[in-house]
Amino acid sequence: MRALRAAAVGAALFAVACALPHVGIFRGHIDTSLFQSYGDRTLHGEVPYRDFSLEYPPGALPAFVVPSLGPARDYDTWFSAFEVVAGLACVLFVALAMAVPAVPDRRLYAAVSTTALAPLALGPLALHRYDLYAAAFAIGAVAALVHGRPRLGLVALGLGTAAKIFPIVLVPLAYLHVARRAGVREARRGLAAFTVALGVVVLPFVALSPGGVRFSITRQTGRALQIETLGSSVLLVAHTVGGYAVHPRFGSGSWNLTGTLPDALAALQTALQLLAWLLVVVVFARGSRGREQLLVGSAAAVTVWVLFGKVLSPQYLLWLVPLVALVVGRKPAKLAFPAVLVAAIGLTQAVYPGRYDDLVQLDALPIALVAARNALLIVLAAALLLRLQREGVPKEVGGEGEGGEAREGVLLDGGERDRPHGVPGLEP
Repeated sequence: MRALRAAAVGAALFAVACALPHVGIFRGHIDTSLFQSYGDRTLHGEVPYRDFSLEYPPGALPAFVVPSLGPARDYDTWFSAFEVVAGLACVLFVALAMAVPAVPDRRLYAAVSTTALAPLALGPLALHRYDLYAAAFAIGAVAALVHGRPRLGLVALGLGTAAKIFPIVLVPLAYLHVARRAGVREARRGLAAFTVALGVVVLPFVALSPGGVRFSITRQTGRALQIETLGSSVLLVAHTVGGYAVHPRFGSGSWNLTGTLPDALAALQTALQLLAWLLVVVVFARGSRGREQLLVGSAAAVTVWVLFGKVLSPQYLLWLVPLVALVVGRKPAKLAFPAVLVAAIGLTQAVYPGRYDDLVQLDALPIALVAARNALLIVLAAALLLRLQREGVPKEVGGEGEGGEAREGVLLDGGERDRPHGVPGLEP
């Protein structure tokens, strides 16, 4: 009931935010014709990957097909409505993840409100891409893990991976958390559940059209350095001061920087992306691996994945919203996490879509805005890594947590291993 009360407040805030003209559920701001073609052709009996090219993973199909069930002329509105439902699911799962005795009400409602009001910062793009749908799987998995439902959580990660790939970065954290909380055998069962869920969605399409699936994967992994990424912003700033001449070119659905140096930076960013993610996993593995560290580690893992990716589309920041919201706290240092993310999202909207053409034309203002946005993401990633390390340090029994809440078990958020199995919510 505590979670449902908070979710109801969040749902009301989210509904109001989406109904405002600034976000515009009832107005078509962004072109969704490509998504509509995917949905319509699937409903007409064509097989994705075999009968038409689909650049997205198979798990994304519900986001395209469900809106096609409505009138063709209203596809944009139906697609936005689908994303509103996904956003409400994110709000509910954040409330569930926070609704534990160790979390005070002020932190619970702050996390829910942050998740609900984020569309105001991103604008119409929040409802015209399917990223809230993918984010719902990730945050739903975290909520399930927090409440001792490891197999359900890893099934959600499998479905999320089939929809947008990025939830796979949470799988090692989930495995390590479950191994500490319920034992290695249960963790392996959860991993098997993840594999089955992912396979059920992906393997039928692989069997029907292995070449089509392979082309989709190649298209995504072989992309050039997108113009909005961390490496691109460095080159764009260098261009502004006359230190380097950049050459934007459109390809694979985005504007990219081409040339020897951008290609080298794209390869470097991929390596840094993997190394930063592995750093998060190692820090988590060496810590308590409890509830609080799981929340911080999940936010950190996805943040570094977004930051160092060679593609950083504006809507990718929606992946971070519910995860970073879980890290909010009463102290100023913990309030800064969502504040930094919201500022980064606001800078993103300041560029896209209104100034995106100016960015491609290499105007100084949008270049400065993109560089500032990426600088904020660096700050967010570094702060989350530091918080992750601190949360992994065991503390003595009887200590007070955020806002004075009681600690879980013998060690800070890591005492689950000292609880009776099957009673994940038992308090000391």
